[in-house]
Amino acid sequence: MRRGRGSVSSQQCQVSSDMAPLPNNDQLFSLPTFALPRGAMASLIGVSSEFERDLIREGLRAGLKNARRKGKRPGRRPFFDMASLGTLGRLRAWGMSVRAILREMKVSKNLVHNSLKILNS
Repeated sequence: MRRGRGSVSSQQCQVSSDMAPLPNNDQLFSLPTFALPRGAMASLIGVSSEFERDLIREGLRAGLKNARRKGKRPGRRPFFDMASLGTLGRLRAWGMSVRAILREMKVSKNLVHNSLKILNS
């Protein structure tokens, strides 16, 4: 009988009586167990998550500091600049209502009101 490479004959698979028996599953996968006080696992998870959060916070602060050092302004770009604020003031001075201004400039009502507060102060 011809066998391919890596095949094993039946004679090689026979178990001799002097070999030790294989352990069963309970012996293979038995891990040392010890009693944890109640809530200890939750405390350990809490400590590790707090440490991870501190690492994230530290990296974020370092990144913002680096951006400021390079002269970049972190955060969202201001949508309403001084030119738009002047346009809003002129429209209001011409007698346009707040709703007409927000439709004209395509901005929110709160932005128009807050900008008018800035202009009037």
